[in-house]
Amino acid sequence: MNELNLRAIESRSWKAMQQNGLFDLFFGVVLAASALSMLLDELGVTAAIRIGATLALYAAGIAGSWLARRRYVVPRTGTVKLGADRRRRVRQSRLVLAISVILTLALLALITIAQFSPADWLGELGGFAPSAMIGLIVLVPLAILAYVLEYPRLVIHAVLFVGAEFATVALARFTLIPATGSIAFGSVAAVSLTIGSVVFARFLRSVPIVQRVPSEAEANDR
Repeated sequence: MNELNLRAIESRSWKAMQQNGLFDLFFGVVLAASALSMLLDELGVTAAIRIGATLALYAAGIAGSWLARRRYVVPRTGTVKLGADRRRRVRQSRLVLAISVILTLALLALITIAQFSPADWLGELGGFAPSAMIGLIVLVPLAILAYVLEYPRLVIHAVLFVGAEFATVALARFTLIPATGSIAFGSVAAVSLTIGSVVFARFLRSVPIVQRVPSEAEANDR
C-alpha cells in the first residue's frame, strides 16, 4: 500500500510539473525559429546569419524556460525526486527524441541534395511527399513521447508542425503569396505560444506559492 501511495503521489507531482505551460511555450519558440529562418532565407540572408539567428532564438527560449521554471514553477511545486521507473521512461523518451531529430536532419539533407541532383525523384513522388515524410518522422515520435511523458498537448503541437509543413507546400503551389513557409510556421507558432501563455497564466493563478516551513534550528535562531 505504501508503495502504491508513493507511486500515486509521484505521478500527481509529475503531472503537475507538466501543467505549467513552459514546454508549450518552448515548442512555440521552436516553431517561431523555423518561421524566422524561412523569412531570412526569403530575404536572401546568408546561411551563417540564418543559423546564428535561429540558434539565438533557441538559446533565448531555453534561458527563458529555465528562468521561468526557477522563479515561478519551483516555488509552487517544489523539487520532485522521480522514481526509478519514471527516470527510465524519461531516458527512453530522450532517446526517441534524439532519433527523431537525427532522422529529420537526414531527411532534410536528402531533400537538399535532391534539389541539385539530375534525377528529380522528389518531383516523381509529388510535391507533398517531403512534407509527408517529415510529418511522419515528427508526428509518430512525438505521439509516443506524449504517451510516455503523460503530456497529451504534445500531440497538438506535433499536428501543428505537420500542418505547417503541408500548408507551406500548398500555399506555394496554389497561390502567389510570398514567404509561404514563414506565414505557415509563424501562424502555428502563434497558436502554440497562445496555448502556452494561457496554460502558464492558469498555472500561476491556480497553484499558490508553497510557504517553506523553517527548520527547528532556524526557528531557534529567531
